Amino acid sequence: MESKSSTARRASSATLAVALAVCGVALIIGYNAKDLCTRHQWNGYQYRTLCYNDVYSLYFFRGLDVRPFPYIHGDGKFDNEVSPDGSTFEAGDLEYPALTGVLIGVVAEFTHNGTTFFRATAAVLAVFALGTVFFLWAMVRVPWRLFFFAAGPSLILYAFHNWDLLAVFLMCAGLWAFHRRADGWTGTLLGLGAAAKVFPGLILPALLLARRRETGKVSKRMIWSAALAFVAVNLPFVIINRAGWWAPWDFQSTRFPNFELSSSPGSRCCSWRRAGARASARTRRRSGSC
Repeated sequence: MESKSSTARRASSATLAVALAVCGVALIIGYNAKDLCTRHQWNGYQYRTLCYNDVYSLYFFRGLDVRPFPYIHGDGKFDNEVSPDGSTFEAGDLEYPALTGVLIGVVAEFTHNGTTFFRATAAVLAVFALGTVFFLWAMVRVPWRLFFFAAGPSLILYAFHNWDLLAVFLMCAGLWAFHRRADGWTGTLLGLGAAAKVFPGLILPALLLARRRETGKVSKRMIWSAALAFVAVNLPFVIINRAGWWAPWDFQSTRFPNFELSSSPGSRCCSWRRAGARASARTRRRSGSC
């Protein structure tokens, strides 16, 4: 007669297998949707069919076919290179943080056109998505909630839109390490996540507070490991070419909302700040004319 624990383990393993299969189907659907853009003219088709993605477009718009590895040859200014026909283009600068740029650069080095770059990147991102399912499964208390990610519309629509799954994977791995009380690995994984995209680093203060509440002490190991991981990724590019490394931070700090950001709270905040600045400028002009 089987024990309750062995039955529970078997059920849990079955849940993981089903979740991975469902996630795989979602990724196939998402891939086929985005891959349309590698086979059709970009004359508005990319927006009508929702196949637009940064992965394929930035291979050309950021000159990865000319200078595959970002940051090293960047000058911190976008779209200021001039081609032989007189048109401007970009090569060397990128609007993504350093660890994402490393992933982009490595894949670009081993691919030779936009289509193979997109497909190779999609394969890597799919691994990150499936790995995320595993870490969520290892932490989740209510098994069916796992499918919020594995079968989520956002995964289908966004998995291959850009490289965010790298940061999502590292964030979930960091949460799993925290769940296992491995503070050094928690900090390292979240530090790497912050080097890929800022948001994984934003949960670090909450985890530090949670650990302090549990133990009564601040986890210095978590702090130092996060800092060292973040610096280890970024420092080489700072030393090699500070202007190229700083380009994504400067790009995002001066970026205003566009059609794809218009519904987000952050974009509304930026819009309000911009509207406030314009109102202040009008007030000053009126005051000066009186």
